[in-house]
Amino acid sequence: MLRTLVIVLIMLAATVVHAIDLKTCVLEALKSNPEIKRALAEEKSAAGEKELVISQFFPEVYFNINYLRAGSDNISPYDLYSYSFEAQWEVFSGFSTYNQYKAARLLELAQRTDTRKVMMDVAIDVVRSYTEALSRKAEVEAAKSYVESARYTYKLAKGKYETGLVPYADVLHAKASLKEAEFELADKEREFEKALGDLAVAMGRTPGERFSLEKLEPVIVDFDEKLLVQEALDLSPEVRNKKLQVKAQEKKVASVKGEFAPRVILSSEWERTDESLWPDEEESNWNIQVRLRLPLFTGFSTWKRLKVEKAKKESLEFDLKRTVLEVRNAVWKAYQDYEKAKKRLLYAKSYLDSAKEDLRMMRKKYKVGLASIVDLTTTQSNLYKAESEYYRSVYSLIFSYYSLVRAVGKIPVVEEL
Repeated sequence: MLRTLVIVLIMLAATVVHAIDLKTCVLEALKSNPEIKRALAEEKSAAGEKELVISQFFPEVYFNINYLRAGSDNISPYDLYSYSFEAQWEVFSGFSTYNQYKAARLLELAQRTDTRKVMMDVAIDVVRSYTEALSRKAEVEAAKSYVESARYTYKLAKGKYETGLVPYADVLHAKASLKEAEFELADKEREFEKALGDLAVAMGRTPGERFSLEKLEPVIVDFDEKLLVQEALDLSPEVRNKKLQVKAQEKKVASVKGEFAPRVILSSEWERTDESLWPDEEESNWNIQVRLRLPLFTGFSTWKRLKVEKAKKESLEFDLKRTVLEVRNAVWKAYQDYEKAKKRLLYAKSYLDSAKEDLRMMRKKYKVGLASIVDLTTTQSNLYKAESEYYRSVYSLIFSYYSLVRAVGKIPVVEEL
């Protein structure tokens, strides 16, 4: 008996479907999404580029071992070995290296904004899949109500036929309406399963995993469109990315200009020489040298590179202007979609209430012979459409709100307006 009870409990535990809320879905996706991991790898690459430039600020030190065999007509061949430490440090480079560092630092920050953009895109994809799954689930419930309503109509028509009040055609019509409702329910159940699979993939899971969803309530807020646009221009990762790229390119231009300036190079060397590889007596010497190098002519290569970098800067400035317009347009569209979704929900609620009342009245009329079976099944189908439209409007409003959050430059669900 105890063994049977344990087996039953294990089976029940295996079939338990855990509910998961929207925020948990988004956070899970942010941790496991490969696009985010790719963006983070790009961040490391940008940081490596910055560190590579930093290394140019330090002196270079080398240890040299040289072997020389020489001779002439008057001197017999001889061997010469030398060991030396050599150090070289570019003390001043016309701020060229410094500006390279500033450019690399700005590009690293730009890459971080790109990572944030990817996170926002991943989050809104999860929200889209989650609201779509909830909408499909609600449509399944509406289809079940449709089946129950059609079954009631079929029993009603069959009862009236058996008492001789309606022809058999009413029964056939009601039965066809019931089958249509059952087919609709089967379709909606499959669509709900596919929507759950899409959500699982968006979260980084395997399609087919079982989990239930928590219901969401629509967020109804009156926003100021101008304030939203201003906030988006401050927060949008797309705009910030372009601004940082423009600033980085300005530093690259300054770096090339710095190559026209003289360079100050400090170098030193300590060396020991002898005719034997393992000498008993060694001769050592050392030197310290300060060199000023002024580039008088470099084949116009510096001028050409300056021209290229300036052209890139101009191109990025145009990209920035285009991105600002795109962000403004995205916020405006998201705001309009949100306002439309709010009105659509009000109309859908009114439509649903009216359809419920129509079905209630039509059943009464059919019972007393004041309406046909076609009138009843048409009203019944109309209620199903009204319920489906209402649920779609609810989750469309929820998604439009989070789309507005995304357009403003925040991570949906994780950050709110």
